[in-house]
Amino acid sequence: MATTSACCVSWRQRRDYDLVAEVTQPEWTDKAAEAGTRYRYLVQTFVPQSDNRVAESDLSEPLEVTPEPVAPARPPDCARWPGPIPSSWPGSRR
Repeated sequence: MATTSACCVSWRQRRDYDLVAEVTQPEWTDKAAEAGTRYRYLVQTFVPQSDNRVAESDLSEPLEVTPEPVAPARPPDCARWPGPIPSSWPGSRR
């Protein structure tokens, strides 16, 4: 019986059945996903074996996701000037 270690397990991430990533951690973020577009994601685990063979799981059940638009972050209060920007200050030649 062949044994494997957890360090050798990888995951294939699929979007609409197309392979988009092979990762060594189960967490993955699709940075190419566009807000408002519906996607179907599937995952498959695999473990490389000897002789260039690979042990693969079945594909997971599809998970449909529609990313929401992300509002830009508001600057922190300390980043805003408290009043009008002076055009001169003490010691200036104006």
